[in-house]
Amino acid sequence: MQLSRSEDLVQLKLPVEVKSDQVEEIARIVEEALAAGAKRIEFDFSEVDFMDSRAIGQLVRWHVACQQRGSGLRLSGLNDRIRETLAVTNLLKLLNAD
Repeated sequence: MQLSRSEDLVQLKLPVEVKSDQVEEIARIVEEALAAGAKRIEFDFSEVDFMDSRAIGQLVRWHVACQQRGSGLRLSGLNDRIRETLAVTNLLKLLNAD
């Protein structure tokens, strides 16, 4: 994972596979970013080919955590497979994805 930060934006480039073992690390990054006052968090999915069910469920929790703190969560670089998975689970409409 690659992390970059600017004044109010935290960008996290996710790995090829996002599995349960990475969820805790991503959660820590999101929590630290929100605690530091980040107004926008962006997950870059451009290299992601697979997400397990725990990671998909956690996207909703991160979305809610951002909303509760007045921040935004954005998903970028979704490939067709990930986009379809989020659409089938009705999460594509909930989450801010391009």
